[in-house]
Amino acid sequence: MSQSFEEQLRRLAEVTVRVGVGLQPGQKLFINANLEARPLTRRVVEEAYKAGSRLVVTRHPVLRRTAQPGALPLCPTGFFRRVRYFYGGGPAQGTG
Repeated sequence: MSQSFEEQLRRLAEVTVRVGVGLQPGQKLFINANLEARPLTRRVVEEAYKAGSRLVVTRHPVLRRTAQPGALPLCPTGFFRRVRYFYGGGPAQGTG
């Protein structure tokens, strides 16, 4: 039986969250993904909340590749504030 692309993405996201990441209820999840992966990233976020995640933060580092030098900041406004909150209020930690 053939599955739709949307159903395949959903199932891949479910396996990613439950098996690959092993997310447990109450845990937080930080996703650093390319913009091209946005359809899958959205489903991973949905599955993470279904699995009981209390916070999911996503980052798509597209600005580094497409912006003209000096035209846009490397990170969206508030990104490091969200990262700092994600890591429990300590100093912000970069992800590369």
